[in-house]
Amino acid sequence: MLLEAGADVGLVEAALLGHAEVTQTLLTAGADLNREEMGKALRWAAVGGHANVVTLLLDGGAEIDAADEYGRTALMEAALHGRLTAMRLLLERGADPQAATRRGGTALMDSVRSNARCNREAAELLLAYGARADARSGSGWTPLKLACLWGHAEVVEVLLRHGADPNAFTDAEVMEREEGCSTTNAL
Repeated sequence: MLLEAGADVGLVEAALLGHAEVTQTLLTAGADLNREEMGKALRWAAVGGHANVVTLLLDGGAEIDAADEYGRTALMEAALHGRLTAMRLLLERGADPQAATRRGGTALMDSVRSNARCNREAAELLLAYGARADARSGSGWTPLKLACLWGHAEVVEVLLRHGADPNAFTDAEVMEREEGCSTTNAL
């Protein structure tokens, strides 16, 4: 209805909606597209799982690991929303599976806590491309602890096979700095 009412569609909106034609037109026209806008469009295309738009944006010069102010990348967004095709494309094109947010969160952690039904496949894909099963957030969360918290037994099995430490817990120093941090191991 908004489009029919004449709402303006910029690159970010076109990417979010998965409008490949509009995205291509804007890229070809050389609209005033800065790095920040390109990165934002890439992240929103990944949220929507629009692999064709992700491809257009990457081919148009978007930085694959462009992060927002919190350090979130397109790969993290695709992982959080269970967008396997977009994840695979980003990884094949060189996205960093070990990139971390300002708080230490990773795409693997996002894939584990996703409400999507593809948690195991997403975790396996990220691990195959070099994600660390033993990564830790700033407050001590690991992919394994998140998988246990969310009840994803199939992901627990995958992570253990890839060397996740079932006894990892938050360091005492972190506990003093971070309110709400995890103080237990995966069990």
